[in-house]
Amino acid sequence: MSDQPGPIARLMEIDARETALLRRRGEVRSLAEAVIAALPDALVVIDREGAVLVFNAAAELMFGYAEAEMIGQPIEQLMPAGFRAAHVRDRAIYESSGRTERVLTMGVGLGLTALRRDGDEFPVEITLSRFVAPAGPCFLALVRHAARRTPQAPEDTDGSRPGVG
Repeated sequence: MSDQPGPIARLMEIDARETALLRRRGEVRSLAEAVIAALPDALVVIDREGAVLVFNAAAELMFGYAEAEMIGQPIEQLMPAGFRAAHVRDRAIYESSGRTERVLTMGVGLGLTALRRDGDEFPVEITLSRFVAPAGPCFLALVRHAARRTPQAPEDTDGSRPGVG
């Protein structure tokens, strides 16, 4: 007599493993969605054509657009008109250049500006990361309002912060 499970038992084991794997994938997807929603910086992901794929809650607050309004829209919509054509050109040059940097920082000391829905321009710093998704190359941008970054206040000699207490 064999100790090996029969074909039905093997199928049940496979089904249980697949069910556990699907559950785990769902948990990971939920975790990723929660992390994206909780980011304090604006997160915008675009495809190689510049169409917005992800637009988190911080991006909604920063730019004044709802996520549903931005999905599928060109990223250049968030730029002042004078920068749009150059950005489209620069994206194409970068994509065809074969450059392999995974992370680029833009805007630090460069005076980069972004555009809110109401037409207000504001200074930004952008950290850009290239990655390959199943559908092809994508770019992830973390966007910070540059004017809101302030240096830490120096501590008093007794270790307390100025103006506190």
